[in-house]
Amino acid sequence: MHQYKHFFNTCRIPHKGCDELMSVFRTVSEDPRRPPTHVVVMRNGHMF
Repeated sequence: MHQYKHFFNTCRIPHKGCDELMSVFRTVSEDPRRPPTHVVVMRNGHMF
């Protein structure tokens, strides 16, 4: 389940040589004030 945390709220930031992954996922137990409330699904260039 370690990968599950990086499945949502993750973006790739390009850098020269090696890209960086940034994840801002927080569960309710980690931050009860700001749990995830939205999801965006991308498919064939469309966002849902």
